[in-house]
Amino acid sequence: RVQVIYNGVAPAQGVTDEEVQKCKAELGISGCYPVLGVVGSLYPVKGHRFLLNAMPEVLRRWPKARLLVIGRGELEVALKEQVEQLAIGANVHFLGMRQDVPRLLSVLDAFVLPSLSEGLSLALLEAMASGKPVVATRVGGNPEVAEHGQTGFLVQPEDAKDLAANLVKLLSDPGMMQQFGRQASERVRQYFSMGQMVDRYRDL
Repeated sequence: RVQVIYNGVAPAQGVTDEEVQKCKAELGISGCYPVLGVVGSLYPVKGHRFLLNAMPEVLRRWPKARLLVIGRGELEVALKEQVEQLAIGANVHFLGMRQDVPRLLSVLDAFVLPSLSEGLSLALLEAMASGKPVVATRVGGNPEVAEHGQTGFLVQPEDAKDLAANLVKLLSDPGMMQQFGRQASERVRQYFSMGQMVDRYRDL
């Protein structure tokens, strides 16, 4: 008597290569690699501090790496202080609340979701729909959305070392990143589309 109906997301908005370059220029990240992004309110449950602690390891391999932190919340001041303590201020961009998330997703090389708890993350679905490989924590609905070794990597929550190691593993293989991105987009199209969600509610 119980049936699961997954959240669905609309198809990813197409962003031209010209618009991607324009967005990178606006953000001051032209020529930077890799560009990572996290979307979510700045609250403890979203695990941003563990991602920030993982960044120095990424920067050891790629000094021009950038992290886009999209969202706002009560931890903004504390997270900015953490960035300064880690001496990675030049590599982390706090963008606040944005209305152009699809455009921002287009400039990412990979999407990161370091949450300590999740339901079914729309941010994760939207990133995958945009064809981005993901590194997400193995909590809540994340393992039902992202397939380890197929669309990205799943890591342990509250574990900056595991997060850093899997980010390095992913970013070191551009071919794998492209394959994961294609498979992520296809997975969302097959199982998590808005149309399928509506059909399932109607059928129920």
